[in-house]
Amino acid sequence: MIMVGILGVVGIAVVLWLVSFVYRAAFYGGFAVQRQGLAPTSGSISRGYGTGGYGIGAPSVREDVSSVAYERGGFASTLPPMPMPPIIIEPDYTAGRDAEDFEVTEYYGAIRTARLDETCRAIEVLKAESFVIFERADRSERACNYTFKVDNDRRETVLAEIERLKPRELVATTETIKRQLTDLVREEEILSRKLAAIEKTLVGAQRAYDEITAVATRARDAETLAKIIESKLQLIERLTNERLATRAALERISRAHGDQLDRLAFTLFRVSVTESRIIDFKSIGESWRRAAEQFAREVNEILQGVTILLVTYVLRVLAIALYLLLALIVAKYGWRFAVRFWKS
Repeated sequence: MIMVGILGVVGIAVVLWLVSFVYRAAFYGGFAVQRQGLAPTSGSISRGYGTGGYGIGAPSVREDVSSVAYERGGFASTLPPMPMPPIIIEPDYTAGRDAEDFEVTEYYGAIRTARLDETCRAIEVLKAESFVIFERADRSERACNYTFKVDNDRRETVLAEIERLKPRELVATTETIKRQLTDLVREEEILSRKLAAIEKTLVGAQRAYDEITAVATRARDAETLAKIIESKLQLIERLTNERLATRAALERISRAHGDQLDRLAFTLFRVSVTESRIIDFKSIGESWRRAAEQFAREVNEILQGVTILLVTYVLRVLAIALYLLLALIVAKYGWRFAVRFWKS
């Protein structure tokens, strides 16, 4: 009786395995299902900064965080870096009583109109004025955008033209740039002194090396002469690179200084014009076109569902029925074989 019970359990296990195989073979076409992304390899899961979770294939935390590694007596350890003190940012404050002498003003206007071409042309007419300098102009089918600067003494004239177009929004921003100018002048002075010092050092080093070279040449000391030449070349190369870098930085600072001074002489305008109509036949046509495309996609999905997907479903059902039939046949004759074997 015990053996009959054991054989019964084995038979049930075989039947369950066959049913599982039938299901997997019918729907997935194989003995096992490989779930993509659920079984990452070792070392491929790491905590991701900014996501608050785990990511697959992302760099590990030890690669993202800088650390200090040391070895002592064959034991290696990793220590986190020392925390840096917080950086205190000073508030936007300008010292002195003459801050208003360095004020600059910028205007931003947003216009919505049903007559886009007429409004855009009204702004483009300003380009012919000598006191108006256009920096950028963009024109599209539904909008136009302009950025231009105006002489400060003619600012009110241009402002009145913009207000005549009835902007939906007109914002004026006034700020002082005294602090920026002061910082730029100070940096320009520092770089100028640094460049002069480099030039002086380079000339002095050249003269000193020439004198030492002359002494070594008269003494016929080839080894000392070779070292002097090598040292001279290294020093000249380093000083030349520093001179080039300082000149480039000085040019950038000078250009930034000039840009800030230019802001003092002009008022900047940014004007954006967009088309707005109560009845927009173009928008209505686009809406109908999108609705028709959506309708065509849904009809296509329905046709696929009642044809291809239905046939696929029927074939899968037939495959399940065939596999179940085979499983029952194997279970039936396997059970008979087991009983005969036990009786024999």
